[in-house]
Amino acid sequence: MRFSTCPASPATTAAYGRHCLRTPAGLPVAWALADPGIDGREVLTALCDHEPHLLDDRPGPLIISDKGYVSHELDRYLHERGVRLIRPSYPNRSSSSRSTTPLPFS
Repeated sequence: MRFSTCPASPATTAAYGRHCLRTPAGLPVAWALADPGIDGREVLTALCDHEPHLLDDRPGPLIISDKGYVSHELDRYLHERGVRLIRPSYPNRSSSSRSTTPLPFS
């Protein structure tokens, strides 16, 4: 287990996985601290389940993620809720499962 010192207090705390959903401007709308052993895909689905207004109040949300969010189950879960997920594509995945959605800024 890794430990770090919090700059706001002298207490030593265990390192947690930090997960944050932000607006395009960088404003956080939901966040979670999770045990480092919990998969990020599980944290994302828990955030969406625990904060349902995130998906209801914002039609067609777009999540830009890293390679850690590759999963057919997560793809299905987000698609059922109208969420688009953009992440790196991999040559070992079929072309139908790769994200080809252009980024919303240009």
